[in-house]
Amino acid sequence: MRAFAAIVPSVSVAFLVVLAALPWGASDSARIALPLVPVLAIHFWSARRPAYLPAVAVFGLGLLLDISAQGPLGFYALISLAVALLSRYLSDVPAFAPHFSRWFLALIITVFSVAAVWALTSFYLFSLLPIPAHITAFAVLVACYPLMAVCLNALEALAWPDAARSILGRPT
Repeated sequence: MRAFAAIVPSVSVAFLVVLAALPWGASDSARIALPLVPVLAIHFWSARRPAYLPAVAVFGLGLLLDISAQGPLGFYALISLAVALLSRYLSDVPAFAPHFSRWFLALIITVFSVAAVWALTSFYLFSLLPIPAHITAFAVLVACYPLMAVCLNALEALAWPDAARSILGRPT
């Protein structure tokens, strides 16, 4: 059972990377949001079970996301590492300890992720990208995160059945 628990975070993020790489035929804003869904899963696991998603795994999953998104290598790896670092640091701040503050933390991470994608892509292309598509991508991610959190929480319940937990915060 411990081996299963050790691989659950990495396998769930890898599964979301594969889902994000599928040809959905989506709009521009959805194509911006799709690669960030695995990044939000990295936030979930980094805030809840940081010991089971080490930085090496986050970097590898970010590179897998770069390869599947056919972008420059290191783009989503950098964003994934920054999200994991922010999630681990901010989840220990007492202000984010109450349950509903965890959702606010996810909102902060989503804003950071979309802003980082916009800034790095603008820098990479040497031109400012239109902001409305990124705002729409932000709205899509905010709408998708609760459903993803419920699914990942169910996986966590399978991997750690004896741990008391809350869908909003770190396991107690």
